[in-house]
Amino acid sequence: MKEKEIKCPNCGENLAKIIYGLVPDPGEALKKKKVFIGGCMISDNDPIYHCYNCRRSYFKNLKDYIEEANDIFDDYYATKEENKD
Repeated sequence: MKEKEIKCPNCGENLAKIIYGLVPDPGEALKKKKVFIGGCMISDNDPIYHCYNCRRSYFKNLKDYIEEANDIFDDYYATKEENKD
């Protein structure tokens, strides 16, 4: 069964699921912006969705969010391109 896509309340783009912990290789899901790597520090109150367009990470209620100053997705692919040689 296909998972229902959730839209950003700010811009209407599809939200990515945030995954936490050690992620071996997110592969295509990260390239397609279906997931966002949330890091390894996990608490009981972490956002669960991310909007790549707005750079906001939303909590379950989709009203509360955190503004992201730097997008891990950009850093991940910039590093891969630099090391491509």
